[in-house]
Amino acid sequence: MDAGVDGNNTRHYVNVSSLSKELGPDVCIALPGIHSFAGCDYTMAFLRKGKVCPLKLMEKSYIALFANLGESLTVTNISGFKAFVCELYRKPKTNSTSAVCFAIFCDKYAPTNMASPLG
Repeated sequence: MDAGVDGNNTRHYVNVSSLSKELGPDVCIALPGIHSFAGCDYTMAFLRKGKVCPLKLMEKSYIALFANLGESLTVTNISGFKAFVCELYRKPKTNSTSAVCFAIFCDKYAPTNMASPLG
């Protein structure tokens, strides 16, 4: 596969066959699922998580979940995807994506001075 750009001398070739052998068949089957779930490079679904973090988490414990994504018209394992999102944001003890969003909001916008929380 030809990758990169000539203009800034980043053009290189990726041997996809050897890459697929190194990743293994299970991960290769799951790659389209993680890509469709995590978004592409221009419309990132998970803020500040990039591509490597979701990929490593998928390889660690969620290969079967993403390998089956797209096999049918309905998603049957919603709880598995919720667990993935919670673990991605380092909140594995909860399965509530709403609770994770609220915790991230509180972490970011918590008052620094509790004596004057609005000031």
